[in-house]
Amino acid sequence: MQERRKHPRIIVDLPATVRFSLHSDMQARLIELSGAGARFLCALAPEIHSELELRFSLPSRRIGHEFRLMANVRHLFDVIATTGKGADYRYVAGVEFQNIQPQDRAILEEFCAAACTQK
Repeated sequence: MQERRKHPRIIVDLPATVRFSLHSDMQARLIELSGAGARFLCALAPEIHSELELRFSLPSRRIGHEFRLMANVRHLFDVIATTGKGADYRYVAGVEFQNIQPQDRAILEEFCAAACTQK
């Protein structure tokens, strides 16, 4: 089966913070990443097609560069998963980044491409 994605997707395990429109910040766990979107574990279910803010840092980037990306929820799965880091998550949300700045997209694409070549 041929891959239809324009941006390579990689598996990651990174801490993240999510802000839903009516909720305060919530801890999450980023599990997949690409230049166009992400998938993360969370304790509360965002609504499909809702907008949220996803904040995270990449391990290979200089300290101080935190991504603060607006995203639209495209997929939601009800699961129970434990990361082994003391947090229990009930949902997996898939999001598409909205209005991402070109420099942020370039950093994400470079990070994902480098991870794909290391496989």
